[in-house]
Amino acid sequence: MKFKYSLATAVTLALLQGCGGGGGDGSSPTPSTSSANGPTWKAGDFSQPSKTFINQCETPRVGLDPYDNYAAYPDKLGSALHEKLFLRAFTNETYLWYDEVPDNNPANYKTVTDYFNTLVTSATTATGKPKDRFHFTVSYEDDMKSSQSGLVAGFGFNWAFLRGVQPRDVRISYTEEASPADRSGIARGDKLLKINNIDVVNTGSQSDIDFINRTLFNPDINQDYTFTFESVDGLEKTVTLTASDVMTSPVKNAKVIAHNGMQIGYLQYNSFEPSAQAPLIEAFSTLSAENVDEIVVDLRYNGGGLVLQSSQVGYMLSGAGQNRVFSELIHNDKVMRTIKDGDNIYRFTNLAIDWAAQKYSDQMLPTLNKKRVYVLTSGGTASSSELLINALRGIDVEVIQIGSTTTGKPYGFSAEQNCGTMYYTIQFKSANEKKFGDFSDGFIPTPKSQINTELGLNNRVEGCWVNDDLTKPLGDPSEGMLSAALNYMETGTCPPVSPSSFNAMPRNISSPELSDLRSPLRTEAIHVEIN
Repeated sequence: MKFKYSLATAVTLALLQGCGGGGGDGSSPTPSTSSANGPTWKAGDFSQPSKTFINQCETPRVGLDPYDNYAAYPDKLGSALHEKLFLRAFTNETYLWYDEVPDNNPANYKTVTDYFNTLVTSATTATGKPKDRFHFTVSYEDDMKSSQSGLVAGFGFNWAFLRGVQPRDVRISYTEEASPADRSGIARGDKLLKINNIDVVNTGSQSDIDFINRTLFNPDINQDYTFTFESVDGLEKTVTLTASDVMTSPVKNAKVIAHNGMQIGYLQYNSFEPSAQAPLIEAFSTLSAENVDEIVVDLRYNGGGLVLQSSQVGYMLSGAGQNRVFSELIHNDKVMRTIKDGDNIYRFTNLAIDWAAQKYSDQMLPTLNKKRVYVLTSGGTASSSELLINALRGIDVEVIQIGSTTTGKPYGFSAEQNCGTMYYTIQFKSANEKKFGDFSDGFIPTPKSQINTELGLNNRVEGCWVNDDLTKPLGDPSEGMLSAALNYMETGTCPPVSPSSFNAMPRNISSPELSDLRSPLRTEAIHVEIN
């Protein structure tokens, strides 16, 4: 794929990989903002492109960049207004809904991040959700550490937010191997009760919630934290752990399950990231050699990542020919006018990628050549995971969805770095080979009898609603979702579902809510350019 933004600075892998709060004072914009020797903001005037303001920083970095072959940082002395005007111009050039963004005076916002958080559409989906719920920032250093090395600051916990408001219910979904959490005996299903002396379940303090969010997703390295859990058998346990850079395990539990005379392949796949490629190739090679009858891909905790890797997995599942469309990226009208025919198309990818060199290798990927794929999903299944489901259905692969409705994120971006911050702003929506991409309310597991449209043209997917079973290990044939998938293969029937599964508990609107602040590298659809 040769697509490159011509209206903005090209994004390289080294600059790829981004969450801050904010908001302004809401006051009405003045006609213009200027300084004696600096840049000028004038309402409605977008004559100066983003390249005019890039790398002009209020606090320039000095020295050499260890994540870019020790090249000098490109930063020059500028101002916060330079940084804000860069984001304003970049948004106007590349944001999918640029014409829905109000042109507020950047001087009315205290920080650059505060201003960035206003550069979004206020429109909503058909069900009333904000159309853009996916606007992020992260520090360049943290992003690089995560993307290039697979390292994430933390303890090795991965969280399931069953309820984010009082009384909160936060569980361990899985732990990373050999992490502080793993070594301390913390296991899937353990319920978080306290961090230090803060009551996670019942606190009504916003400052407490801010501390909990930071601890769960961005703790201070080398700092000790004390966690109190309740295990699935009701026992309380307290551990003190030191935050460190933890190696993630994007691919886990690849195995073959013997079930009623069939060989069933199973794979837990947690994120589309460069470090996942080698274990994915190994897993699919093993499953192919075993000649599995069916394949189950566990995407329940996969929030997304690299679109190109999603296209690789699509090939490894289906064996789709190289002329088949994995995803068509639909940009705003300005960008689309600059793209040559076909340059916004991702094909199913049959080659490994040398991510360090940003080029395809000559290594052919293994494939199962399946015409039916079982996927396990939850509300945390998003973005590039949803693109995978959509793409397979677009080429008439039968996808059976076991679990619950996915996030609903048919959007993605090429992250942009400026002055030490990575900015993630929606730049495209995605459609499959049949031109379907309207899944902003998620893919919904639906009884076969209720599906009456052509495969790949709507967001209702044949399958069963099954809640996440946190009492059993992932990959255990008795675990709820996997058990339901195995049963569906044999009988075509779903387990009974309580009506309460479809109805959220009453919200306590006065209760501060916990947030999922995982790295966008693992929660988005990210486009990169490969030579």
